[in-house]
Amino acid sequence: MFTLPTVVTLFYLNKVPVCELPRSAQELSAILGLPRFYTFSKAYGGQTKYIAKNYRCSTLSEILNEDELKALSDIYGGDMLFIPTTTQIDRQVRNLFIKDLIAVGVSQSRIAMQVNLSVRHVNNIKQNKK
Repeated sequence: MFTLPTVVTLFYLNKVPVCELPRSAQELSAILGLPRFYTFSKAYGGQTKYIAKNYRCSTLSEILNEDELKALSDIYGGDMLFIPTTTQIDRQVRNLFIKDLIAVGVSQSRIAMQVNLSVRHVNNIKQNKK
């Protein structure tokens, strides 16, 4: 899958419709905020992590700050939590990027080449087809 530069991803991240993400991603982004969830998911996505009851004992402190650890511990403390990957978010960001390129007049064939998709797929994104 084509990966946008981090700066572009961060620009589009707050425009991603959270309601279109998987339920687990919606829950975690509601707790952490979408940009922080994205960072957390980039580090641990696809893994199951133990959420300590006492946030001070958490092994996730290299990614999350104290307030975020406390919020996770309050809700999931003592549980194993599957961390979803960023695949859906990355796809949404890519689609927003494509729509913006189309809006400023970049040809669909050039966009397709740039993001490694077919012209037909770019056209489907333009028309909001899944």
